[in-house]
Amino acid sequence: MEIKYQKYEVCFLLQLSQDLDLLLPLMEQLKLKGTAFCCLIVNKIINKSPRITKALDSRDIKYKIASQSDFFCMLKTILSSQRIVSAVETNARAHRFSYRCTLISRILRKKTFTMQHGFENIGLTYSDREFPIEDVRIASDKIFIWGDEKTLHKRIPGKTKKKCISVGSSKTYPLSSRLNFGEKFTVSFFENLHWNRYSDFYRKQFFKDLRALSEKYSSVQFLLKPHHAGQWTTKNRKTNHEFPSNVLILDPMDARWEPYTGPEYILASNLVVTTPSTIACDAAIMGKPVVVVAYDLSLEAYNPLPLMRQEEDYCKAIEEVIMKTKDHLFYAQEFIAKNLTNTQAAEKIVNLILD
Repeated sequence: MEIKYQKYEVCFLLQLSQDLDLLLPLMEQLKLKGTAFCCLIVNKIINKSPRITKALDSRDIKYKIASQSDFFCMLKTILSSQRIVSAVETNARAHRFSYRCTLISRILRKKTFTMQHGFENIGLTYSDREFPIEDVRIASDKIFIWGDEKTLHKRIPGKTKKKCISVGSSKTYPLSSRLNFGEKFTVSFFENLHWNRYSDFYRKQFFKDLRALSEKYSSVQFLLKPHHAGQWTTKNRKTNHEFPSNVLILDPMDARWEPYTGPEYILASNLVVTTPSTIACDAAIMGKPVVVVAYDLSLEAYNPLPLMRQEEDYCKAIEEVIMKTKDHLFYAQEFIAKNLTNTQAAEKIVNLILD
């Protein structure tokens, strides 16, 4: 539903397709309270993720679509709202829409809030050569994080750390999946968004091991889920291995697969295999056995989840889950206890925003 300019308590900023997963539970809480709110959506994600406007329309949520350079639309929407909330906001190029809106909002003396977007979040829990944590700036007044202070990066700037409030994750998860891959034991492999972080060895070995596993376990259904935004597998088909018929590539640009997000594939899986990603949190919260692709990375933050460094590690995990010889859910529960203070934080976050 297109926005009509009136007075809103809250304006939500959506710039990435995965923003909806974090923000929609907050919107639903505001609807329960009868609080007026709207959404400002950057236009580039609409064609990639039609599910966003479908989800908002089905809930009668008002929104405005704007380009990243449409300053007038940003200004007009912000002026109509008292509080501005983003799912992620930094000075990095990928987050510049929300960052600009937040800077405008602060000049206009609006209250501004942002959130921890993923398990490895630049400026909060993650740092590398491309995004050294000392150079990442977050403009919002308050930042809602998933875990306690110990989960933040050890070099996080003091100015950023002071803004952080430990609340937990706002995500909600489906109780059932619309997907059905039959009665076969199903193993889902999830790509991360940031494949540029990995070595050539890591990238090649990921596909090499998946092919070897699918040949060895011919009765198992393997799913390969490219990230909605990164799409490494589907954008680099010529460089990736051909797979046996028991490997299904879930191309997010294919209309058959675009409506579905990670949690629905997780529900349809007996075992989740993920590169370093928030999918590890999602699967653990949803009570699914999950392992993390490590190879030449240390990945201490993912302990105690099992780390895959060679083909034999995958075989061991698959057979342990099939034969139920090891309780993989214990690892998942320990991982969540270590990294999230709350797995149902939407109501708490909304109360803090409206306070």
